[in-house]
Amino acid sequence: NTAVKWCDVFPDTKKLQTLFIGATGVGKSYLVSCIAHHIIRKGYSVINATASGINEAKLKTINDRDNSTMGLFKSCDLLIIDDLGVESMLRNITVETLYEIIEYRLANKKHTIICTNLSMTKLQERYGYRIVSRISSAKNTALMQILGKDLRSLV
Repeated sequence: NTAVKWCDVFPDTKKLQTLFIGATGVGKSYLVSCIAHHIIRKGYSVINATASGINEAKLKTINDRDNSTMGLFKSCDLLIIDDLGVESMLRNITVETLYEIIEYRLANKKHTIICTNLSMTKLQERYGYRIVSRISSAKNTALMQILGKDLRSLV
């Protein structure tokens, strides 16, 4: 119900960012995919990317001098960053690129949804205070903890 209400008022939401935290298999990715479809049907641009995909796009920018995908990450109406914390940590790329995107989107009042299996403590250990400060700001971010068991598990 909360997600449906959020979609109904988009882009006039109270917060620019939503951080979904929960264990593997509780339905975070499915939920944000449903949100993406709803927002697209309203006529807005949405990119649903994994954190690994953001790394790949930055490498493409560096290797091929092609900044088009990075530009889309910054300019779309809603960016979904899924599986934050699963990607490889590439020195001078992963943290810096994530910071660049999040900072740009906040400054330009663009909406971002982030999904992760990591706790706030683990996020800070992995990405540092600058990133966590921006993705967990009470002013800008709605924190949604998804509880439950792995829906894919047979046990």
